[in-house]
Amino acid sequence: MKLLINGHDLKFLNHFLQHYRSKNDFEVAIDEHSGHVIIDKAKSEKLLGNADVIFCEWCLGNAEWYSQNKKNGQTLLIRLHHQEINLPFLEKISWQNVDKLIFICGNNRRLFLEKFPHLKEKTTIIFNLIDCEHLNQPKLRSSEFNLGFIGSAPMRKAPHLAITILERLKQIDRRYCLFIKGKQPWEYDWLWRRPAEREYYEHFYAAIEESPFKNSIVFDPHGNDISEWFSKIGFVLSTSEHEGSHQAVAEGMASGAIPIIRNWDGADLIYPAKYIFKNVNDAVELILQYHNSENYTRETEFSKSFARENFDKGVVLKTYDDLIASLC
Repeated sequence: MKLLINGHDLKFLNHFLQHYRSKNDFEVAIDEHSGHVIIDKAKSEKLLGNADVIFCEWCLGNAEWYSQNKKNGQTLLIRLHHQEINLPFLEKISWQNVDKLIFICGNNRRLFLEKFPHLKEKTTIIFNLIDCEHLNQPKLRSSEFNLGFIGSAPMRKAPHLAITILERLKQIDRRYCLFIKGKQPWEYDWLWRRPAEREYYEHFYAAIEESPFKNSIVFDPHGNDISEWFSKIGFVLSTSEHEGSHQAVAEGMASGAIPIIRNWDGADLIYPAKYIFKNVNDAVELILQYHNSENYTRETEFSKSFARENFDKGVVLKTYDDLIASLC
């Protein structure tokens, strides 16, 4: 079976690509382009002519073009993330040619169906996958007092709430620390050019400098050492105003970190409701529930088990195998 994968950014498909490239009954071709719209249509046309299954990563200009040019007998799958919901490409898709529209979370599907309720039968949910075995590293000593926060930009991530949560915990137990991993906001040119974003982060870093607990806030650089980094993290924070699936939470759970998740829309459709908080007081109380070592150990095991059952690459890739088999 000839599988054609296309999109401008395939970073979420590494395990997916490895899986199908390793299968003797699949031949994989890639149509990767630099932006949201396909420019080299001759290249895409050539690849399309040799495909049995077309997999569009992102529902952008690539999905528009392939839906309008799909041949009889070909199967077309489109994976929609979050940013596409409010972009104009959805109105340009030839939906009659789409065999299945894949969402990474229930909230994205809900938002989509508010606009296109007649397409419900074409939709399905398949979570982003993670390598649970790779992330399951032994925890370092005192990790139960370390809060982890991945990706502090843009400002909708609300990292100031993580600082407030830490300060509240430090007043109860001085051992708590906060580790913030990822690029600094000024490393994103598009973000740093926005006055509102820049003003937010200027206040954010000023507040850290004024905090009596600033020496307990550590900034770790962006890198491919996520499994090693999580070995020192006992709680993974998600304080965002809104998210699609917030993959860092799933990765943290696979490592045994207990998630502390703000009640952004759809969080309870992906993660256990017991880990979701409404305000800072709730978040602090939630963390303190696991101050006891026995409670903490029990929850770390539950987190790992939940991640394995819902997000592990073996589980998710089998779901894709079954979906493709059913459509072909």
